[in-house]
Amino acid sequence: SRRPPSPASGWDKSALATHRVLLLDQRGTGRSTPVTAKQLLALPGGPQAQAGYLEHFRADSIVRDCEVVREALCGGKKLSLLGQSFGGFCILTYLSLFPDAIERALFTFGLAPVGRTADEVYAATYKRMEERNRRFYQRYPQDVELVRSLVAGLHAAPAPLPRGGTLTARRFLQLGLLLGSASGFEALHDLLELARPPSADGLPDATSSLPDLFLLEVEAAQQHFETNPIYWLLHEAIYCDGGGGGGGGGG
Repeated sequence: SRRPPSPASGWDKSALATHRVLLLDQRGTGRSTPVTAKQLLALPGGPQAQAGYLEHFRADSIVRDCEVVREALCGGKKLSLLGQSFGGFCILTYLSLFPDAIERALFTFGLAPVGRTADEVYAATYKRMEERNRRFYQRYPQDVELVRSLVAGLHAAPAPLPRGGTLTARRFLQLGLLLGSASGFEALHDLLELARPPSADGLPDATSSLPDLFLLEVEAAQQHFETNPIYWLLHEAIYCDGGGGGGGGGG
């Protein structure tokens, strides 16, 4: 969990006026035994051992961690929970396992699609992202050719990133995740503008190197995946619902 600002502002300020606020680093992140690529690669036993280790970082384990905290720090008093994104998924698990421990539950963009399969979630998400893309290029039509030029150039010659790693066309296109946030249109457009060379048409070509500032901003936009690889490893599984496998598998 992020650390609160000082002085408090936003919802922190409102909550602190009437509540004691506890911010949890969910296991596998922050200061709670963070999962890293280096750590996983060092596990003896290969992929099977890695998968077995990651089973300890699911929502059911996170909720049981919260119960230990509730008993130790809150004397067993009921909690009011605020869940953002995956935090909302964890609240649903909390309500299933320990409903009597919760006074109220608040969800902010984190209500799991109960009763829907992962395939259905993907289909609905694709339609929403298709619409977000349409609106983005309607607002910034000058970015259409720029993105096409960047993708073509990265297909021909992936670019080394300043901190290591490689910017491929596929990795570049993952910047579309920005379109899911409230200020994502402006953030993505501003980032793309950094890739424009001072040429007549303002489009990069396969023979030109991308500006360092653009590459640094790409890294900054994706750095949470570098520091929290557990997102990539477990994100898809949280949308599984039920006891079956495949698109409707449990996890």
